[in-house]
Amino acid sequence: MKCETSKKYLYIPSFWLFALLSYCILLNSCFGTKKLLPNQLLYGGAKIKIHKDTVIVDSKKIASTLEDNLFPETNSNIVGVPIKLMVFNFMGKAKSANGIRGYLKFNYGEPPVLMTDVPENEVRNYLENLLISNGFIDSHVTVEEYSPLNKKKRKIIYHCYLKPPYSIIKFTYNISDTAIAGLINKNVQKSLIHTKDRYNLDKLKAERIRIDQLLKQYGYFYFSPDNLIFKVKIDSINKVVSLSLEIKPDIDANNLKKWYVKNVLMINEKIIDSISHPDTVTIKGVDISLGKTFRPKAIRPFVLFSKDDLFTYQKYNYTNKNLSSVTAFKYTNIDIGQDTLSAQKLNIEIRINPYEQRNFRAEADVISKSNSFAGPGLGLSHTNRNAFGGAEQFQIKLNGNGEASLKKDTSTLIGNYNYELISSAEINIPRFLMINSSNFPQRYIPHTHFKFEARYVNQIRFYRMSFFRFNFGYQWLQNDYIHHELNPVDINFQNLLKHTAFFDTLIVKDPTLKQSYANQFMIGSSYIYQYSLPSDLVRKFKSAFIGSIDMSGNLLYALNLLSGNRRTNGEPLKLFGTAFSQFVKTTLDYRIFYNTSKNNILASRFLIGVGLPIGNSAILPDIKQYYSGGANSLRAFQFGKVGPGSYHENNSKLISKGDIRLEGNIENRYKLGKWFEVALFVDAGNTWLVESDSLRLDSQFKFNKFYHQFAVGWGYGLRYLNQLFIIRLDVGNPIAAPFPIKKAPVYNFAIGYPF
Repeated sequence: MKCETSKKYLYIPSFWLFALLSYCILLNSCFGTKKLLPNQLLYGGAKIKIHKDTVIVDSKKIASTLEDNLFPETNSNIVGVPIKLMVFNFMGKAKSANGIRGYLKFNYGEPPVLMTDVPENEVRNYLENLLISNGFIDSHVTVEEYSPLNKKKRKIIYHCYLKPPYSIIKFTYNISDTAIAGLINKNVQKSLIHTKDRYNLDKLKAERIRIDQLLKQYGYFYFSPDNLIFKVKIDSINKVVSLSLEIKPDIDANNLKKWYVKNVLMINEKIIDSISHPDTVTIKGVDISLGKTFRPKAIRPFVLFSKDDLFTYQKYNYTNKNLSSVTAFKYTNIDIGQDTLSAQKLNIEIRINPYEQRNFRAEADVISKSNSFAGPGLGLSHTNRNAFGGAEQFQIKLNGNGEASLKKDTSTLIGNYNYELISSAEINIPRFLMINSSNFPQRYIPHTHFKFEARYVNQIRFYRMSFFRFNFGYQWLQNDYIHHELNPVDINFQNLLKHTAFFDTLIVKDPTLKQSYANQFMIGSSYIYQYSLPSDLVRKFKSAFIGSIDMSGNLLYALNLLSGNRRTNGEPLKLFGTAFSQFVKTTLDYRIFYNTSKNNILASRFLIGVGLPIGNSAILPDIKQYYSGGANSLRAFQFGKVGPGSYHENNSKLISKGDIRLEGNIENRYKLGKWFEVALFVDAGNTWLVESDSLRLDSQFKFNKFYHQFAVGWGYGLRYLNQLFIIRLDVGNPIAAPFPIKKAPVYNFAIGYPF
């Protein structure tokens, strides 16, 4: 039987959307300047125009840098409409924040930014200084005003006339202190300044910071970048500069000395007797006085300092990070002071303020899915932040949620209504158990975790299932960017408690589908590797990678073979009377984030996942299979309604899943002020089966066909940005799929970014 030809659909906004946008533009042009006095002109913004006599490779980058530094800002707007200015004008003559009109005017409105508010000469001088800082020393800037279509609005063009940039012909370190000079020369290969490079003031500042950070790692606690000065000689004829880096004369002598640790004291601020510290215990050069709540021996590894150590900022920073990451501590302060009795000695006092040991929390939320199911959820948790005196966190959770379809047509429901109950107990220990930690970086806190979870799922029209999981593993950091998670023991048990006659009619036709819901053990291990740059690191280009491998049943299968047990008549081998699953599954997830401008990010994700049932299994367990579609996947398609392959059943009551998943996503995120963001996205992907299925035609992955079976969709979204969370509404529209698709858009409401 041949697969149906893929159909393509492309939609454009309706007439009413164009009408609304046209109305907003018209409103902007009229209402934004309506309240201005006859002699007032609204500032409509500025732009940079580059004029150059010679080829300058990065002139566009220079223009972008200049535009990012233009001031003042125009009235804030959303899609070109100055909403705040309109509110300010609409609220009339209110002169204070008193009353409703005044409150709205001064809290949600914004006064007009006028041409008289623009200090043109100051901006021009600032731009010329920026050009000089980037090596364009002989360049200059002129100003031109012009009026767009609206005569009450004025814009500005800053004409930047670039002359050939100056380059560095010579750079030397002229350091008077021999010890410091030796350290700098030893690390000269890491210098940020090189001959023949274009002169750049920011690089000079960065080089001073680099040297300061270098010296801080060798005990120069009081040294600072301001102790260094560049001397510059300019040759205006040959357009070159000579640089010499020196230590400023007459600086404090302490700045040029190495400093060592004399005493380290760690105290609990909540202890009343915080002066005499009668319970002080000294462990490996650190005096610890935390009271009876904490065990000093368990807390000591968090502190990297020790008595008589060379004081380095690296140890200071990692100690601060370690203590801040401990969930038992509310906050920590590290005070450093010079010892008055010993030369070049520092005293360190670490003050911690712990949380209340026990915490109870209740949460309620509403869940909405792209398959039109929605419902309430309730969660209860009890946390002991210091269970055994070593900052171990023990947590018990109880969660329940229900969902029902919002559709009137019940013929395509995945179930009229469903509910789920989850209970779990987890302990997180901030150190390794049963592993020698000396082979791991000491500057990071490793973690050992144990978790037991029980889950009960009731799909009213189909089945009742219970799931049990026990997980034991480790988490640790290799460096600031790489995170590892290893779970040597990961046990899952899936139990089908009850199934309806209606459910039987669905799976009786498909033995492999029936097997995925059968009672089974999963006993194996898993490993996750994660690379990501810190969120506070400012870079134009960032990337992230998550790779995982999940294995189950291989050891059990090997032991059975060694003991002479074999599969007979296709029946799987069993453990305690229940079949155990055997598979290998790996997932690779690569993400790219490119800041094209101050307010715009181009984000993309590429995902490959493959699960292979082997030995004792013919199909992956249901909870280990891949699905496609939904708020964090293909947003133009409903949750779990894509694939596998070209197979599709419109009236399917179950979620479509597969053994292989390929997916690519790209979206442009543009900030509209502080609180909102709009996005335009394209998603493509599908799932497939490893083996052919006679009941699901064209569902098997084949190299000569898979690229014709991608489901593709586009869409747009609105996000509300908050420091704690992101609320997201994405509207997806299908473009193409290897099966017939509906014309209706898919609405995705979710918390957080899709990737």
